[in-house]
Amino acid sequence: MPKSISTCALLAAALLLSNSGCDRKVIMTVGLPSIIGAVLVDSGAGGVNTQAHVDVDGTRLLPVVAVNNDTLTLRDYGSTGEYMWTSSWQGFELRLAPGDPCALHVYQSDGEATTDTVVIPHLPKVVSPDTNFVLGKNQSLSVAWVATEGVDRYELAFDVHYRYYHGGYTTFSMDTTVLVPAGTSTYTLPGAAIFPSDVDSLIEGYCIITVTAETGPNIGSESKGNVNGKGCGYFFASGTQESWCFIGGCPSMDVPCPRLARPTAEQLVERKRALIGRMGQSLKVQSPFSRED
Repeated sequence: MPKSISTCALLAAALLLSNSGCDRKVIMTVGLPSIIGAVLVDSGAGGVNTQAHVDVDGTRLLPVVAVNNDTLTLRDYGSTGEYMWTSSWQGFELRLAPGDPCALHVYQSDGEATTDTVVIPHLPKVVSPDTNFVLGKNQSLSVAWVATEGVDRYELAFDVHYRYYHGGYTTFSMDTTVLVPAGTSTYTLPGAAIFPSDVDSLIEGYCIITVTAETGPNIGSESKGNVNGKGCGYFFASGTQESWCFIGGCPSMDVPCPRLARPTAEQLVERKRALIGRMGQSLKVQSPFSRED
């Protein structure tokens, strides 16, 4: 544990809490701190980049958060009650690469939470469609990629935008995500999902396709997490690659061209938190306790 950073963070939190004006403080906590974190690796013009984002809710003091030996930076925090804190942590350019094992550590004043080890997946290489492909009206969109070892599943995201004519110029937009099992290397998005029945004359547009390899728990489908010790929740790793194709033809100057805006680790965590909410599962173990200082 990085002791110097830990001491600074805990002292800072203690100073914030000591100004409450109460001679006798009663700390009420419910369950264990809830933790959700992601490590994301992707490739860009500068090579492979690895980043992390972690949300921690329900700690008595601000913790210290690290992925392996890389201590993350406190991005945001707030009080959720007397001696109860929520915090967000992030790290960029971590000393990790595809194939490396990693674990999340949350060092707290009253105990440590740590996760099972997950292996950062290798980036899935998208081989079809390429950026010269033009999708025609009512045509299904087939995606193919090179499958990699050590992957638990793939997540495919489709961001569709195009213009068509139906008694007037109309814009169609769709953002959808599907999960496919490990070992899969192809997926077809049906034409009926891309082109509603009222699409007459297809004009121009594009589809951005994101293929993400994931390792770790399947958040949103399983309630059992991989956090041990003083906490509960989820920790996973992802590797992302993108491609895109035209729809109906090359967009004109007044239609935005595709932008390869890869998701950040923070956006991945936000998406998973939304899945947890829809799943109706609480990250917290309902075992209330109280303590007096």
